[in-house]
Amino acid sequence: MAISVDIDLGYEFEVKAPASEVFAVLSDVPASASHFPKVDKLVDLGANTYRWEMAKIGIAQVNLQTIYASKYASNKAKGTIAWTPV
Repeated sequence: MAISVDIDLGYEFEVKAPASEVFAVLSDVPASASHFPKVDKLVDLGANTYRWEMAKIGIAQVNLQTIYASKYASNKAKGTIAWTPV
């Protein structure tokens, strides 16, 4: 059985690195995913679209796993990275 839940999240934090280095890591989705905790698998769906499969949580009989897919668009000139749900 699948359950869908809409969630809006926003985070802001400071890093001690030049903006160009931060952009280089964050615009490379597989590289940036390696820095996220509890990612079980990142699946490349092509066309800058990725499915994130997070680690399962729960007990032996009942597990919960978050899986979502997003399409990523980066603009180096503007220094932006945006993603939209698939």
